[in-house]
Amino acid sequence: MNGLHKIQSGANVFKNYFIIALRTVQRNKLYSLINITGLAIGMAACFFIMQYAAFELSYDTFHSNAEQLYRLTNDRYQNGELTQHGVITYPSVPKQMAADYPEVLNFTRVIQFDPLYLRRGEDGFEERVVFADSAFFSMFSFPLLAGNASTALARPHSILLSETAAKKYYGIDWQERNVLGTTFSIDNRFDFAVTGVFQDVPANSHCSFDFLASYTTLGMEFGPEAEDSWTNSNFMAYLQLASGVDASALEQKFVGFSERYFRGTEVTNSLERFYLQPLTDIHLYSDYEYETWVHGSSSAVWGLLGIAGFILMIAWGNYINLTTARSFERAKEVAVRKVVGARKGQLFKQFFMESVLINAAGFCLALAIVEALQPRFRDALGIRFADDFFATNFGVIFLTILLFGTLLTGFYPAMLNASHRVGSALGNKMSPTSAGHKIRKAMVVFQFGLSFALIAGTYTAYSQLDFMMQKDLGINIEQTLVVDGPRLTSWDSTYFDHIGSIKAELASLPTIDYATTSQRLPGNRMGRIFNIQRKAGTSDTRYTSSQLGVDYQFFEAFKMEIIAGRGFRRSDHDLDFNAVRSIVLNKKAASHFGYASPEKAIGSVLQYWDKEWQVVGVVADHHQQSLRVPVEPIVFMPLYSSNQYFFFKLNTDDLQQTIADVGKTYRQFFPGNAFNYFFLDTSFNQQYLADLQFGKLISLFAFLGVLLACLGLFGLASFMATQKIKEIGVRKVLGATVAGVVSLLAGQFIKLIVLANVLAWPLAWFVLEKWLQRFAYRIDLGVGIFIATALSTVLVALLTVSYQSIRAALANPVEALRSE
Repeated sequence: MNGLHKIQSGANVFKNYFIIALRTVQRNKLYSLINITGLAIGMAACFFIMQYAAFELSYDTFHSNAEQLYRLTNDRYQNGELTQHGVITYPSVPKQMAADYPEVLNFTRVIQFDPLYLRRGEDGFEERVVFADSAFFSMFSFPLLAGNASTALARPHSILLSETAAKKYYGIDWQERNVLGTTFSIDNRFDFAVTGVFQDVPANSHCSFDFLASYTTLGMEFGPEAEDSWTNSNFMAYLQLASGVDASALEQKFVGFSERYFRGTEVTNSLERFYLQPLTDIHLYSDYEYETWVHGSSSAVWGLLGIAGFILMIAWGNYINLTTARSFERAKEVAVRKVVGARKGQLFKQFFMESVLINAAGFCLALAIVEALQPRFRDALGIRFADDFFATNFGVIFLTILLFGTLLTGFYPAMLNASHRVGSALGNKMSPTSAGHKIRKAMVVFQFGLSFALIAGTYTAYSQLDFMMQKDLGINIEQTLVVDGPRLTSWDSTYFDHIGSIKAELASLPTIDYATTSQRLPGNRMGRIFNIQRKAGTSDTRYTSSQLGVDYQFFEAFKMEIIAGRGFRRSDHDLDFNAVRSIVLNKKAASHFGYASPEKAIGSVLQYWDKEWQVVGVVADHHQQSLRVPVEPIVFMPLYSSNQYFFFKLNTDDLQQTIADVGKTYRQFFPGNAFNYFFLDTSFNQQYLADLQFGKLISLFAFLGVLLACLGLFGLASFMATQKIKEIGVRKVLGATVAGVVSLLAGQFIKLIVLANVLAWPLAWFVLEKWLQRFAYRIDLGVGIFIATALSTVLVALLTVSYQSIRAALANPVEALRSE
């Protein structure tokens, strides 16, 4: 009974604390609203960011063998310089590694081609097909809904579909149909038998595909180059290591592997080095070339997590600032409670309960905000959030942070409030302590220092993005309609004639200035050729260069400046790479190959294995890819390709009619081929989607951080105005003007904001300079950005405190001095 009595007594005490805390919150509506709203915004922002980070960091963790899976990367050196830092390698390499090293349990090679035309009956679409070795399903956890995982990729001309693809081609009732064994025609040349249907690839997989075909098909159709080549580097490779194997130790053995099979530089005339990249690092930690799938940015994720921490600190800082500022207001309440017998510990619990209540209210409001806005954030920002967030490590961390923050924000104010002395409080001798005043000043400086950094980061991110999107690319991509080349037309001499005929017919339209073709889109990485030599050179130096097949009107159509020699002529063209005799270099390539000037390159001959190419022209450099990537040396070839693109330079605003005219002509020349089109500038700017997304995210959370800082400043200004009401009354009686009073109240805050800017400037500069180093071409981080940021924060702070300052300055001094 005694134990039960203690429990009931404790419950009653807790209930009493709760009721008093609730009444206190209701009695001080303005400060309670500021505190709860600020905490809710801070917690919600932190919640959003941590959900996003949890999803980004979860990539590929769903594979049961994730810790044993690695992607093979291949660095290539020529003349002591790194010429390729890529994810593609030779098909023989993983196969031989599995044979040489018992640490390697399994391997699979993976390659995704340009869209292939898949037809089943009357239904046909262009699809991206991935080819993989038979071990693929034993290494990766992509469950099959139909078929046998161990044999599905064993035979040539086998193909598996995702559940979504099965519904697309067989209907939503595909499971009731006999899907296995049915066939697909690919490019009207190959028949593939369906051997399985797999669950849709999860959104947090670094690779995504709807069609998976057997790698053995490539060996059958294209010969040993696909299986055993040591020189054809076009394939990705994944290795599964035995449990407990030290990947770093195995990497050390790869040096010997290179010497053994590449014999220094004898096989490829390049020095080959191989490394292992953990599967779970691929999405966020990839700076490699030739990535097949879009990947994320670790710096963006960790940067946003840092911002989440800043926002939460600002929110909790507001609470501590306002609560401690109002501490001496509650001194009489504390004194009266002590007089009637309340102990310090009881008072501490009472004030701590208020803190818990406000934090809990803020948390509940934050959950409501997240629930209401999450779908809109997902759509507007193009980001994904982790499902079952509170079941993840990040969910546990988030709750732990909230618990710690609640304890921290509750402990200090509660201890301060409970420590007031009875005599001082009842004798009207209470005033804010010097130490407390300094702490509040420090908190304002800290909050607006963070706000300065967030605003400067937003300015910088958008300035860099604008710079990249507005910079002269050296190639005119505006008003350019792009049409995919025909996939189903035989690649022969008639194809060559068709290309010339359709270009001529469409270029004759008044709405089209030029019609031209190219192997690659501006915005896409080019292929590379290795082992180029100068025929008349005095050394045996070999070079690597990017290569791009274009037609004779390409340079003129895209307004690319020819700085030496000439461009291509129609007579230079050929279908066959081996028949090419004339080439054009860009300025970077002319320098790369050792020519003293572009003019010196004209007429010279370059050797590539047994082929010889004469340099007939040099063009100015252009940006083939985003400004993250340096300009590369390029060898342009007058070459038509089966994977080409048509480019039509338009001079009209009537785009729909022009597209219809182009489509009609295209179908006449290439019947049966899909007419797929898009605009080049839109396609090119897709490279900047991740940067644009990051800009939106940082601007949103920077706004929230500044909003929270201003919310706290507003509450603090309101409190300070109330505390100085008698001083203001005396000053006004003695002749002080409204402007003078406003200057007095606002000035003390503006000084703190200026100090915050000065202190935050060096740190912000250091962080932003580091971020900008990721770009090959970037803005200069001048003082203009920081001056604009400083003026913005000062202006925002001034507007925030002006309302309370003006209100206090306009108050009747008689009311303030009535009690004196």
